[in-house]
Amino acid sequence: MGLAGKIIIAHRGASRMAHENTLDAFRKAIAVGADAVELDVRKTRDNTLVVFHNSKIAGRSIGKLSFAELNAISKAQGFAVPTLDQVLELVAGKVFTQIELKEKYYETDVIKTALAFLKPENFAAISFNADSLQRIKKTHSKITTGLILGSGLKRLFQRIYFYLFTNKILSYANFVALDFRLYEKGFAKYIPANVPLTLWTVDSAGDVQKFLQDSRVSGIATNVPEKAIGIKFR
Repeated sequence: MGLAGKIIIAHRGASRMAHENTLDAFRKAIAVGADAVELDVRKTRDNTLVVFHNSKIAGRSIGKLSFAELNAISKAQGFAVPTLDQVLELVAGKVFTQIELKEKYYETDVIKTALAFLKPENFAAISFNADSLQRIKKTHSKITTGLILGSGLKRLFQRIYFYLFTNKILSYANFVALDFRLYEKGFAKYIPANVPLTLWTVDSAGDVQKFLQDSRVSGIATNVPEKAIGIKFR
């Protein structure tokens, strides 16, 4: 995954200290000593890659807004949406970066942008979409990729999914980022023991301490990296 030991991943930056996925949130995550930051990427109508989580803002689809229109709305809500370039320029040389692709078919643009600022060993591309990771691996085999799995999947589907497709999926996913609630339900048994496993989104102090002591867990993504770092080193 590009980092050794248990890692603390600032989920959308230090998202309890500043508005998530903003330059301020990433600055604060770096300042508190997070091992990595995680960010979300979408594309606007005018093909600007932006760091933003939701598919809509004020009821309007991000993909149907220009970058200027998006920021006019966000600034009215009290924050600015940064471009992917702006965030990567900020984090370059300072912290490992997990780039979550929220959509399909813009993988080439995202990776090209990432490589303009970061060395391949300093970032990972992550996604719920296994085919996005496959497309990345076909053209950039050395880039670390992570498959995200969430609790929204039906239990039966999860079992079938992994029994039938684990070997194929793990040929183009280097690690799995798993909703911690699935981990607590024993879902890790479907993931080979040699595959690194991170958990999201772990915010309570008790859970942070528990998972940092768990040998199966390589790292945790958290909205409160400032607290998790304190627990890690106390």
